[in-house]
Amino acid sequence: MNYQNKTLAQLHSFERAGFLTYAGTMERRQEYVVQTIFEVRQGRAGREVAHWEYDAALFKTRSRIYLSDVFKHFNGWITENKIELVYIRRLLQRIFFSDKFFRAMKNSAKVIYELPTYPLDPSDRLSDRFNERVEMMYFKLFVEPGLDLVAVCLQKDCVLPEKYLPFSNGIDAQRYKPGKIPELKEEFRCIAFAHVRYWHGYERVIEGIKKYQGPYTLRFDIYSNENNTTEELKKAAAEYGLMDNIVLHEAVPLEEMSGAAAGCHIGIGGLAYHKRGAALDTSLKSKEYAALGLPFIYEVPDMSINENWPYHFRIPQDDTPIDFEKVILWYKSLPPDYKVKMHEFAAAYLQYDTEVRDIKNRLFKSDRSIN
Repeated sequence: MNYQNKTLAQLHSFERAGFLTYAGTMERRQEYVVQTIFEVRQGRAGREVAHWEYDAALFKTRSRIYLSDVFKHFNGWITENKIELVYIRRLLQRIFFSDKFFRAMKNSAKVIYELPTYPLDPSDRLSDRFNERVEMMYFKLFVEPGLDLVAVCLQKDCVLPEKYLPFSNGIDAQRYKPGKIPELKEEFRCIAFAHVRYWHGYERVIEGIKKYQGPYTLRFDIYSNENNTTEELKKAAAEYGLMDNIVLHEAVPLEEMSGAAAGCHIGIGGLAYHKRGAALDTSLKSKEYAALGLPFIYEVPDMSINENWPYHFRIPQDDTPIDFEKVILWYKSLPPDYKVKMHEFAAAYLQYDTEVRDIKNRLFKSDRSIN
């Protein structure tokens, strides 16, 4: 459920390609772990078509046994409903002992397994790096041979095996409303929507605000779940005496993003991808800013957006503070219809349609076509 915006956007592209689409989720609800399959129509969750519940305490302590039930229910539903294509996001350590369930899936459907970032994000914890290496070894030896495709979102250029299909994350542009262009008088406002981690590099914004000597009051609104990184940002804001300038909010659902962005001048993309060794931006954030009509600053390029696109501003790949004098000059140079232009671009180029077209061409010979 944490990735529902991305998943629903992907499924809407599959709909446009002629598929009837469903989503399967696992979610903790009080004392139960709930497995649900529901219809997806026009990129939105529809009616529930299947539902199973597991005791949450036993699910945690006897996860291998319970995951057998999860796959059994899922595979039974796939067969019964003549599902043609199954698209599964990375299972992490839950992949162990799953190969027989993938083989069963293959009896009735074509199967794609997604690695959301590739190569995988490096962890700063030795135990995580060990678990990741074992996970990928198991995947390579036992799961990958039985798959039809492995979808990978590339963080850097690399040579891929034939079965691997590179993709870019996509949005459902119609669900984002650009709103009105804000006036620029006394305050220049920045905004970020993220599950904040160290690679977002928002300390560069805070330090840039501290250094700025220009005529505007700078404000930075961050919408995120609270975690260790957001606590560090709060401490930095307090240390610099910027508590009124750096405002942290709870994360908001997609439907509330347009309202939260009202009055904001620019979006803040990932500003420290260099810390995880990434040469490419794989996130949804830049695409969401484009659909919201928010010009944004970024560090490493997104393969879906040309470097010469005028509505984003690239900063150096290092830890230097943001130079807000340059950013504000760039913002003032934008055309007066920039929100309309950005949203049109997002609708034309930043959805998942191209990826679905590639999948369809690789796996199916039919008359399905994206409108």
